[in-house]
Amino acid sequence: GGGEGGVVECVLSNGMRVCYKSTRFLDDEVQFKGFALGGVSQVQGAGPGVLLSAKMSARIAEEVGVFGVPPGDVLDMMAGMRVSVNTEIGTYSRGFAGECSPSDLEAAFQMVHLLFRSQLLPSNEGLKVLMRMVREQVENQFRDPQAVFAQRCLSLVTTDAPFYRPIKPHQLSQVDADYACAFFKHCYSDPSRFTLVLSGHLDEAVLTEYLEKYIANIPAGSNGGAGLPEMPAERDELASVVAEFPSRRKCEVVRMNMVDPLCCTKVTLPVEIAPGPEELEERTLLGHALQILESRLIERMRFELGAIYSVSASVDFSFASPSSKQPLAGTASISFTCDPSDISKLVAKVFSELAVLRGEGPTQQDVDTRVEISQREHETSCKHNTWWLERIAAAYTSRHPPA
Repeated sequence: GGGEGGVVECVLSNGMRVCYKSTRFLDDEVQFKGFALGGVSQVQGAGPGVLLSAKMSARIAEEVGVFGVPPGDVLDMMAGMRVSVNTEIGTYSRGFAGECSPSDLEAAFQMVHLLFRSQLLPSNEGLKVLMRMVREQVENQFRDPQAVFAQRCLSLVTTDAPFYRPIKPHQLSQVDADYACAFFKHCYSDPSRFTLVLSGHLDEAVLTEYLEKYIANIPAGSNGGAGLPEMPAERDELASVVAEFPSRRKCEVVRMNMVDPLCCTKVTLPVEIAPGPEELEERTLLGHALQILESRLIERMRFELGAIYSVSASVDFSFASPSSKQPLAGTASISFTCDPSDISKLVAKVFSELAVLRGEGPTQQDVDTRVEISQREHETSCKHNTWWLERIAAAYTSRHPPA
């Protein structure tokens, strides 16, 4: 291992890569996350039942007990300790994350060890209870105005891509709990594919001891099995989900019964960044541009027109191809809440502000204010373990990682 700016990297004997930064921001905090390439997209061509089971695998596994014992027993075992470890299987990646007190680092690493080593043995009774809860949530999602609105937005910007469609109640019978558990175990079977990042109050000698005792001796599992997908080691080999932005302008109104008149409006535009090492800089500049747009919209729509309750502008690249050879495609969204009678004039204002920014660019004052805010945010953020954790992890997961 070596260190630059207090960040140390090493590779354990089982192939897992570890990168850590010892800080003194908080005496009683260690943040950590582990991640590997490969997720739910690897099964997208295997049929709707398999895809649904893979999507629900983390949920089912959590109910069964990812550490080899039921969740309730884990809480009893951890009584008096400050430690949490959660799992997540996404479209293109899988991982675990948590935090602990430095005095409970051993318990945290024991849990990570058990995550890779434990068997998942679903009980019929427990799964019946879980599926009943899931069915209620699936049925209730169509009663929540915000959830219905969000799902329609997702359907529109992905041209109703099958991968992103919500689960319907009648589809729950297709979920195979045994396959879901097998898929989950498959995701956490090979430690050599994982990178573990830590930031917090770490004692290097203690950390090294626990890494060797609990993490380095996780044996490599098999990469595959009956009906289980191969998890590629390279991001360009990942199965890409096709979700295309509409080719023409679309406008849709979702009407729901509500106590008070309130309108949520979302204007979404496609953005695309050419593949290459400049991606990060372009994404950063785009983020600043949207923050400038948001500030201008707040000033025009709230203070001049007095017509909005809230407004925000953001960019989302969650639908982008994982391949470093493909353009980085995403969406830029402007969302605001207002009285229903003000919709048309406010949407027009959004597009007129966009036209001004495109044609004339931001004013020097816009830029100076944004730079000052960004500098203050950076000065505050870089004194938190979560900031370092995310920045270090991003360096490993970027489509174009630094040399």
